[in-house]
Amino acid sequence: MDAMMLSNVCMAKNKSKEGMQLQSNLNDIVYALATTNPTWTFVCGNSSYDERLNYVEITCDGQTLGNLSRSYSGRSGGNITKVCVTNIRGHENNLMSSIDDKKVIREVKKNFKPRSIDAILKHKFTQAVDVVHDQKTRKSREAYDQISEVREYIYAFGMEQERQKLEEYLLTKAQGDQMLGRLHKHDEFVAEVKAIGDIERVIMTDKTIFIMVEGSKYFVRALDIVQTYDDNTLPYEYRAKLGMLKLVGKEQCIEGVGCRASDNTFIIINP
Repeated sequence: MDAMMLSNVCMAKNKSKEGMQLQSNLNDIVYALATTNPTWTFVCGNSSYDERLNYVEITCDGQTLGNLSRSYSGRSGGNITKVCVTNIRGHENNLMSSIDDKKVIREVKKNFKPRSIDAILKHKFTQAVDVVHDQKTRKSREAYDQISEVREYIYAFGMEQERQKLEEYLLTKAQGDQMLGRLHKHDEFVAEVKAIGDIERVIMTDKTIFIMVEGSKYFVRALDIVQTYDDNTLPYEYRAKLGMLKLVGKEQCIEGVGCRASDNTFIIINP
């Protein structure tokens, strides 16, 4: 009983069956299945280190139902047959591994079944929808990458050259007043960023005074020289700007004045 002699048993990649042999137990299993399921096709192959065929993929009407493979298992004390079922997504699920050929044949007959056309179409439709979503995501990313090269010019055109038209355009849209308010808030934040940037640049020079207040004591660091003052001796040019900074919350800056870094530390900009 040579399974390779059956018409529905073939070699992978249209190779010749001549002189090819299935591993003995696998041959018996395939022969039993192929003779009782003539509509199934058994495509045989082998690993690079084994001359005899030890792998069979089973298909029916273009669908892959699953596969059988033979390998040695020290735990089982000999060769076993591994049975894998192919699900509707084309993924292999390991059904079982056994040294009992009859059990393998029984499980294959029980579980290797072609999917209905309804199930196939449902899955294919889901795949097609995924393609649409993936294409939208990919094209959106590509569009973003392209526009990023000119985004600064679009921003400059709308915010600088055609600002009046931009505001008029926003007012024609739903919730236009809110969007215009956000635009004006944006302007305020940009102005604050510029002011903070100016302070930051001055900090990198020698034109800054750092003051730490502890009770009635003022520890002042200027040009790497630290001096201590009290309420009566603190220089007026420090006192005025320090007074302004004390009116704002911590981690706040005032343009042309400096920054309140914490509750009791201040950076003052010298003129």
